[in-house]
Amino acid sequence: MMRLPWHRSRERTVEANRALQEIQFEERQQREWFEVTLNSIGDAVVATDASGKITFVNPIAENLLGWRQEQLIGHPLTEHFALVNEYTRKAVENPISKVIEEGRIVGLANHTILVAEDGREFFIEDSAAPIRDPAGKFIGAILVFHDITERRLGELAQAELAAIVEMADDAIIAKNLNGTITSWNKGAERLFGYAAKEVIGRQITVLFPPDRTQEEDKILEHLKRGERVEPFETVRLRKDGQPVDVSVTISPIKDANGEIIGASKIVRDISRYKQNEKEREELLRREQETRSEAEAANRLKDEFLATVSHELRTPLSSILGWAALLRKGSLVPEAIPNAIEVIERNAKAQAQIVNDILDVSRIITGKLHLNIERIDLAPIIDEAVDTVRLAAQGKELNLITSYNPDAGLVFGDPQRLRQVVWNLLSNAVKFTPKGGRIEVRLQRIDSEVEIIVSDTGKGISQNFLPYIFERFRQADTSMARIYGGLGLGLAIVRHLVELHGGTVSVESSGEGQGSTFTVRIPLAAELGLMPSSTVDSASALEKSDDLTSEAKEKSALSGLRVLVVDDEEDARLTAAMVLTDCGAEVRMAGSAAEALDVIKQWHPDLLVSDLGMPGEDGVALIRKLRVLSSEEGGTIPAVALSGYARIEDRELALSNGYQAHLAKPVDPATLSSTLANLVKR
Repeated sequence: MMRLPWHRSRERTVEANRALQEIQFEERQQREWFEVTLNSIGDAVVATDASGKITFVNPIAENLLGWRQEQLIGHPLTEHFALVNEYTRKAVENPISKVIEEGRIVGLANHTILVAEDGREFFIEDSAAPIRDPAGKFIGAILVFHDITERRLGELAQAELAAIVEMADDAIIAKNLNGTITSWNKGAERLFGYAAKEVIGRQITVLFPPDRTQEEDKILEHLKRGERVEPFETVRLRKDGQPVDVSVTISPIKDANGEIIGASKIVRDISRYKQNEKEREELLRREQETRSEAEAANRLKDEFLATVSHELRTPLSSILGWAALLRKGSLVPEAIPNAIEVIERNAKAQAQIVNDILDVSRIITGKLHLNIERIDLAPIIDEAVDTVRLAAQGKELNLITSYNPDAGLVFGDPQRLRQVVWNLLSNAVKFTPKGGRIEVRLQRIDSEVEIIVSDTGKGISQNFLPYIFERFRQADTSMARIYGGLGLGLAIVRHLVELHGGTVSVESSGEGQGSTFTVRIPLAAELGLMPSSTVDSASALEKSDDLTSEAKEKSALSGLRVLVVDDEEDARLTAAMVLTDCGAEVRMAGSAAEALDVIKQWHPDLLVSDLGMPGEDGVALIRKLRVLSSEEGGTIPAVALSGYARIEDRELALSNGYQAHLAKPVDPATLSSTLANLVKR
């Protein structure tokens, strides 16, 4: 073996050392450059050796981990790098552990939170990778991650806002500046009935009624100027074409540069609010009407009292004046008959005023007495005409009558129907100027008899026409009024006609055009029965001269069997005593079922039944009775005796099989005479 000279060997050693130093220098420079680079970048960087111990940490990583570099170097990364899942808060596997285990690049799981030493939390993302030497041997790992907290919080806020928008009760709609719909939430689907896919891309005016499309032009003008459209109420259309009341608020949408690119619309359904508003307005209107009516009624009362005072004092003044002259004997003999005539005429006027007031009182309390019989109206009208004829002649009025001889008969009270015609004729005479014309006609129209009183007089203004039949109403209530009276006559006419089951109406073309009053009363032939009577419990004393004698009352029902049905014991016993006193043999029942049993076993001649009873009422009783055979009692004459005294109650009773309807309380004479008349028929 050849040996090199010692000096040559030394040279080679020096060259090798120099080369090694150069390599080490380059490595140091590269390492320093690498560290400077890693310390300068914006991401956090952590390097470990092959066992997972930390060998390098840059400042960003120090800040996020909450540890200083000297505290981290040489320690396992798992001790200082705590990761949890954003939603479950469960621990997430350290990515370096996975790199060491699998030797490959590993990306962090989504929604990962880094929990720093001081408790701060950061949303992070990125990856870890293996470090290998030139020979490919695994010598460590590097972890690069960065803080995405700001971005993630923005995403969460945006997602939360989107969820709020989507689930909001209000309709939230976005559109561009061309009016094209770009977003549509669930609230909009519920309100308008369109699914999002049906309207996105369509013009917002699909929701506008045809008469409101101009609203969109004004809205777009505001938006292009960057102005918010304050809440306003309007109407929009649902998918089914139905209008809906809404409140709309519109705000401009801007891009990152502040440019307006569209609008957000919040649409709220205010249908219930509008309905409540209408109801409140209606309640307020009714309350105002009620208050106005009360004030008007109070005013009418004061006017009426003033009118009564005037109407009573005027004839009283004449009576007292002429009476004083007669007492003094200062009248010449020729003037005495005139004085007596004046006193008599004014006394009759006062009596008529008192009678009218009493009639109104009886009408209001439901105690007006009617003596019902089958009558021909022609003689009734003649008598009323004769009563006013002298007054008509005094004004040179042409009084004409025209009767249809086949008009037919009605059930009614002759005196009260005469009062009806007399009141209408008196008004006609009062308000028709000298030389005018009054015509009275009697005719038949279908199943009714009509009495028509027309004149060429003062007429009625259209404003007063609706109130013509109201109590105490007069077109002129001033002290300068031309025509006297209390304003009760036509109100009495209306009530009397209604008590006969009829109607009264008036027509007038206005002041100076005359007027026509029409009374319609059902034909007796059409009814086939006797209408009810409304009776004052005290009227037996007032009308004692008109009633049958006590002896006849007590024998009116002699020998007849009468069944009284009423659920109230006192009422049942009272009716039984009255009928027994009239000579009837009476049995009682407290219910419809009990009454039917008594009828089948006892076979009464007459039935008197209450209408309002628990369970089966009087109407149900008569219906069951009328389907029975005559042998079983199905044809027994029956009278409804009830506290239900309206016209419709009477019609209900009569239409279901009762022959008469009497309102409680009823006087004995009326009850007995009604039953006796039924037996005679």
